[in-house]
Amino acid sequence: MQVGRRALATAAGSVVLAAVAVIGGVARTGWLVAVGLAGLGLVLVLLALDERRRARAVARALERRGTRLRGEVEALAVEIATLREEVGGLRAEVPVSVDAAAERTAVRAETAVHLLEGTLLTEAQALQQLLARYSPTVPLPDVAGWALAPSAILRLVDLVERMPLDLVVECGSGTSTLWISHALRQRGRGRLVSLEHNARFAERTRALLADHGLAEYAEVRHCPLVPRATPHGEQSWYDVDAATLDDVGLLVVDGPPERTGPAARYPALPVLRRSLAPGATVVVDDVQRPDEAAAVRDWLREDPTLTKEWLPVRGVQVLRVVG
Repeated sequence: MQVGRRALATAAGSVVLAAVAVIGGVARTGWLVAVGLAGLGLVLVLLALDERRRARAVARALERRGTRLRGEVEALAVEIATLREEVGGLRAEVPVSVDAAAERTAVRAETAVHLLEGTLLTEAQALQQLLARYSPTVPLPDVAGWALAPSAILRLVDLVERMPLDLVVECGSGTSTLWISHALRQRGRGRLVSLEHNARFAERTRALLADHGLAEYAEVRHCPLVPRATPHGEQSWYDVDAATLDDVGLLVVDGPPERTGPAARYPALPVLRRSLAPGATVVVDDVQRPDEAAAVRDWLREDPTLTKEWLPVRGVQVLRVVG
């Protein structure tokens, strides 16, 4: 609207000037020139008034915007002050909490180091005793990963050498298969049947026994995992005929692998219980894990002829058949 008024005033001024020029040129009379000048003055006054109105409008707009900005700045200042107070509180708290956390971490780390040192020393001593007892002359397999620890193997071969019966059954083959076979040769009699679900691993274990001259003491059976009936329903376990395993004096439960499924090792007792001779021993590895611990509890609850025996080896549980 303001732009239209300014354009109209400018156009009017131009018309007046043109009229003055024409009239002045034609009539060349003084009174007409005076009229023209008066009109021009009127136009200039209108233009000045329009500019003043525009200036006032701009000033009002700027004032409104300034008021809004001042409000935003004040709100931001309040927020910054609040943040400063919070940061100040954190600065007061952080050093104490960080120091406490660092101290707790250091204590845990020191404890873990001590435990590791003790464990390594114990396992090294057990391995030295195994080497001294059986004097293997060819390279040994790695004692790591899924294998029984040397301390557990040392207790296991003690049981083998002292057991009254001759048949040992092992669930899962590997390092323990070798050492049990060494113990049977040292003992002078006995036989080991090792159940292995992995055909390639079974062949590797057979080759290991042959390298050590122990093939006559152990049989590694390839037994794929198949559904087996148990008190807990069907579960995957070794495809073995329990009737071929009679008067078992020692049962070592170290398979199938945990990844087989929940409670993967529970079927061992339901399937082989009738094959265990009176007085037989059951050795279970990895009982620090929930599934293996639960399997042992279920066996003890379901079979009153089983008793629990103490073994000073972490992660291994010994059970005895008393009837």
